[in-house]
Amino acid sequence: MWVDALRRPGDPAATWSVFDRSDGWLGDLRLDARLELLDIGPDFLLVFLRDDLDVEYVRHVALHRPS
Repeated sequence: MWVDALRRPGDPAATWSVFDRSDGWLGDLRLDARLELLDIGPDFLLVFLRDDLDVEYVRHVALHRPS
């Protein structure tokens, strides 16, 4: 489960807490506030962003768990 922490308008980053059913809290992940989280997979995120020229992008972000 991913939980978005409360943030104020203008905050530069969003903090997401990640939980597992069996292990509980796994850690926190900070994302640039301009990124909109679209999908979460076991080892990736899909995020939406808009650049300075108002061009829209969807990006695949690989996640790596520490060993």
